[in-house]
Amino acid sequence: MAQHANYWSCSKAADWLRGTSKPKAATSEGWDEWNEKAAIDYPVRYWIVEEGLGKVQDFVTWPKRKVGDVRNYITNRYVSKTHALTSKLKRGQWYEYEHRLLHSMMDSLVDYVEIEEAWCYVSWGDEERKAKYKSTRRFWWNEWRCPEAGVHRLTWAASLVFDKDMGVEEGSPNYGKPTSQATHAQEVLDLYTWWKVTRPARPDPYAESGWTAYCASIDHKKGSRRMFGSRTPEQRKESGRLMKILGKIEARYDKEDQDMMIRLIKVSKGMWT
Repeated sequence: MAQHANYWSCSKAADWLRGTSKPKAATSEGWDEWNEKAAIDYPVRYWIVEEGLGKVQDFVTWPKRKVGDVRNYITNRYVSKTHALTSKLKRGQWYEYEHRLLHSMMDSLVDYVEIEEAWCYVSWGDEERKAKYKSTRRFWWNEWRCPEAGVHRLTWAASLVFDKDMGVEEGSPNYGKPTSQATHAQEVLDLYTWWKVTRPARPDPYAESGWTAYCASIDHKKGSRRMFGSRTPEQRKESGRLMKILGKIEARYDKEDQDMMIRLIKVSKGMWT
């Protein structure tokens, strides 16, 4: 029988039966030390809780897990579509590959923050938090989305530091420093903020370069072809100057988009819930 997450071993009753309390959180080294010490101090009781209790949990929860497996398949296949990257681009429109790639990556990041991180923040919180971010789902196949809860979850995670609760004592080189989870969370939050707030606020390159105002200043009554064909030498010179400015702005925007995609790829390893 496949072993699943042993949640029962994290209960207060399990702590009593084991003879020692399990840490709420710890580094990988801290967990190794705790497991080794708990197994040495109470070998039989440790096995009963960490091994035997897990097998009992698997047996008791088997029917519920099978029903959940079917539900999860339907949700993942037809609702969340976790097998593919999706975007919010308008259907029926043509978009270049680079445009599709950027939006698919970033829109999937938004879903991760507003759905997965948000749901973790609520489901693992206290009753007050659950009441504040009350679910709007009416059926189990609807996705629950809450940008505010997702941002709050990342903000909380970004504040985590190595301390006694993490199994790190004062005087240790890592004490008080951000954990790897905090570093990942801050990077995800920065990327999310860039896509949702910073990038949409970027000035239009045609307006910023002056190209829009330039075109408006030319007589449009003769039609676009005659407009550009009848320009004066001064207008042609100004056109060339503005086009260079426009090209630099677009190049800067393209580089920023590419840099953000690279950053998302690098941080994606830590994006799990």
